[in-house]
Amino acid sequence: MKKFNYQEFYERVGKENGWDFSQVRVSSEGVAWNFYDEVKKQGQSDSVLLDIGTGGGENIINIASSFLFVVGIDLARGMIETARSNIQQSNVPNISCFEMNADQLQFPNEFFDVVSCCHAPFSAKEISRVVNKGGLFLTQQVVKKMDN
Repeated sequence: MKKFNYQEFYERVGKENGWDFSQVRVSSEGVAWNFYDEVKKQGQSDSVLLDIGTGGGENIINIASSFLFVVGIDLARGMIETARSNIQQSNVPNISCFEMNADQLQFPNEFFDVVSCCHAPFSAKEISRVVNKGGLFLTQQVVKKMDN
């Protein structure tokens, strides 16, 4: 069986829609919270946020006003290209996005007040390095069932 090429998939999807599912009609029952609403609650006027796996940037655009500065990273160049385009169209001035591997964060130690990661791989070691003392890491993850 041929192994699925996730990098190629995310590059293609990133260019097409940036992982934006806002046009998908969905119905949720019993869901009492939204991940990025929880991230937004942690923002303060002097807080700096790192969002790992930012996709097309739609979520950070919506919460950027709660933070001094927001940085989004994604491994896929296509996602970052879409995020930058979305940010430019939104006229939200306090966001920057970079193509970056979460296993090798290119930021100074203790730089971020809040780190968020929704459905993306991350390195606990790198997060603990870049989040400041008293800072916060929020994550929401899913895993596919692995057959043994």
